[in-house]
Amino acid sequence: MESENQEVRAAFEALRQAIETAVDACKLDASQTMQAGDLENTEILIERCRRIQRVGESVRKSEDEWENAFRTNRRRRRQEKPARSRRRNLGRLPKGARLAEGEYRQPILQTLVEMGGSGSAGEVLDRVFARVKTLLSPADLEGNPSQPTQARWRNTAQWCKLGLVRDGLLKRKSPHGIWETTERGRDFIRRV
Repeated sequence: MESENQEVRAAFEALRQAIETAVDACKLDASQTMQAGDLENTEILIERCRRIQRVGESVRKSEDEWENAFRTNRRRRRQEKPARSRRRNLGRLPKGARLAEGEYRQPILQTLVEMGGSGSAGEVLDRVFARVKTLLSPADLEGNPSQPTQARWRNTAQWCKLGLVRDGLLKRKSPHGIWETTERGRDFIRRV
């Protein structure tokens, strides 16, 4: 019975790792799609990432249930509980080590208003950098783990842009590579 239990544990471990790899790949696809300016597919990919993560949570719960089936009492359960493998660190930083995504909202909107309401993604990001460079940590200036040639701050600002679109502050159907404010986005900046 113990050898069968070990085989099931190994299968759960392999499944967890495959799911983690799928989530990382999905996030990379979403990031690249967002950088290409395809917001509709980016939103689809983000939702897919969330669904895959929920499957991972379900697998962890099933694994816990499997382990509980082999425990006879509380004391023994504490002694037998296997150490969970830690997720691979793909460059994730501890909280506070980089400028939070929300800190880019106002600079992006202010930049677009100053540019007349719209601008190319590259030009907007260059101007946003000028606004936030004193707030950036060394980690923000490093390459992004999923795309080492791109600074981490730039990727975070692009994720913030997606949130601004979702909140109705930037236009959803802008031409490829162009960021545009909505009336709501301009009102937001006027009130700040």
